[in-house]
Amino acid sequence: MNSIDKIHEDLLYSTKLLELALASCTDDTFNKRPAEGGWTIGEIMEHLWLIESSLNKQLDGTSNVTLREVDKKVAIIKMAFEEANKKYESPGFFVPADTLKNKIECLYNLQTERKQLSLLAATLDLSETLLSFKHPYLGALTRYEWVYFVILHSNRHLQQIINILKNNEHVEFGSD
Repeated sequence: MNSIDKIHEDLLYSTKLLELALASCTDDTFNKRPAEGGWTIGEIMEHLWLIESSLNKQLDGTSNVTLREVDKKVAIIKMAFEEANKKYESPGFFVPADTLKNKIECLYNLQTERKQLSLLAATLDLSETLLSFKHPYLGALTRYEWVYFVILHSNRHLQQIINILKNNEHVEFGSD
């Protein structure tokens, strides 16, 4: 299993990739609906914030000793999020509002939640199964699995953001 340092490194890296993607995004593109439909970049960022802020509020909730491998469901989460063509329906309370978004505010909100998650990961027992906050399909996850859910979920949406940028601005993300 990964150490807490690896968790912090992976969380920081995920955040930096989102920051880089947003740095190359104009304000117009941030709120522009993709030609193929779906959420705007601003809506994706709000969706990430909604999930991560909710999780941060629940992470220190009721938990129990885990009677299985602490990271067992990470592989399942990773496999699900790597299926780029598979669409998932978000629970209503994690669906972003259909309003214009402010890029700086969205990024700040997400960075704030990431700092909070990093602090919680450093202070809570990540090996325990969180009982007070369950995934709708996977059920109870360990705190460790929830942290990696955030990272892997974010990476999935990062790919969507990169695709929107490529299609709307005709630029190659990360190229010189």
